[in-house]
Amino acid sequence: MEFSFRYTAIRTRYLDRSLKFYVDALDMKLLHRSKTRIGEFAVVKSPDSQHQLETNYYPENSPAGGPYNTGSEADHLAFRVGDVDEAVTYPKEKGYPPVFGPETFGDWRVAYVADPDGIWIELLTKRAIPVPL
Repeated sequence: MEFSFRYTAIRTRYLDRSLKFYVDALDMKLLHRSKTRIGEFAVVKSPDSQHQLETNYYPENSPAGGPYNTGSEADHLAFRVGDVDEAVTYPKEKGYPPVFGPETFGDWRVAYVADPDGIWIELLTKRAIPVPL
């Protein structure tokens, strides 16, 4: 059997606020939004990626979700960028400053910002390491 990873789903307390972050601060595109009997969800995607993010809102009386703990429903989501130091300024200008970094770990450059629900968003790029002569 073959498994192909298609999307990541996270819970949010306020769907509109969450969508504003992903669309405005990370330039993702809204693909779909729907209400269901257990809540509401939306799917967003970066223009150059096949990976999708589903954001889910469940009201307090929904059978789909228990108590919400800020940021504990997901560890982090990663976005590859061309230049971390440049990329981190874009969400910062929208009101989402880095919560960690930019830092260099081996041949990777990373920084993290947090979405409105406290979920960390990793911005990363693989750095070119000079080959010794």
